[in-house]
Amino acid sequence: MECYGLLGSLALSGFDLKNFATVKVVSDFSENCDIEKNIPNVMQNCALHIEKWLVEK
Repeated sequence: MECYGLLGSLALSGFDLKNFATVKVVSDFSENCDIEKNIPNVMQNCALHIEKWLVEK
């Protein structure tokens, strides 16, 4: 939902939406999830994939 609002604001401002990209990280957790450990790992993994994607463009 947050990205939808951001995208709407960018569209209204005239921002070229082809220059917009977003990554959603789900931060909900269960009893067996160590969120303090997992979020940095997920962010590092996302950063590696984003870097690869940017190099390929």
